[in-house]
Amino acid sequence: QRVAVLQAVSQQGEGEWTLVIEDDVFLDPAFDVAKAARFCRLAGIGYLRLYAKHLASPVHVAWLGRRELVRFRRAPMGTQAYLISPSAARNFVRSLRYMDRPIDWEMDRFWANGLLNYAICPFPCLELNVGSSVSKRPSGARRGASDRLGWVAWKIYQRTLRTLHNVCLRINDASIRRLYASHGREPEF
Repeated sequence: QRVAVLQAVSQQGEGEWTLVIEDDVFLDPAFDVAKAARFCRLAGIGYLRLYAKHLASPVHVAWLGRRELVRFRRAPMGTQAYLISPSAARNFVRSLRYMDRPIDWEMDRFWANGLLNYAICPFPCLELNVGSSVSKRPSGARRGASDRLGWVAWKIYQRTLRTLHNVCLRINDASIRRLYASHGREPEF
C-alpha cells in the first residue's frame, strides 16, 4: 500500500508536494502545510517528517519560529505523517529492489535511499494510541553461526555508511542555516 502511494506521488508534477498521513494521526489544524512545503522546496528538503516514534540522535539545523528543524542521525521509526516531493518519492521507489523489511524501516535508511531524515519539532501531529494495522514479519527459523556472522558484518557495513552520510550531511545542514540567515527572519508554520 505505502509503496503504491509513493509510486503515485512520484508521478506528480514537481511543484506538487504530498502530505501523507495515517488515519490514526491528528494534524494540528494551525499547522500550515503549504508554507511547510514552500520551506522544503526552498531549503532543498524532499522529505520532511511531521512525526516520529523516537527522537533518534537529533541534530539541530535551524529554528523555524516556535519549531525546530532537526535531522535524525539514526532511525526515528514510523511513517505516520510526512511531506514528500515527487522527486524524493521517485528516488525512494528507484532505490527499492525488493522489500525485505517493513516500509518504515526502509524509509529510515537515508544512506541507501536518499530520504534525508529532516523533521520539525515539536511534531505537528499526534498519534492515537491504537494497535497498528501493519503486519509484522514472521521471525523465521533459527539462524546458524555463519548467518549470524554475515548479519553482524552487514550491520557494521550499514552503520559505516550511515556514519559517513551523517558527516556529509553537515554541509547540507549548514547551507540550510545560511539560507535562512540571509533572509533575516525565520519561517514559521
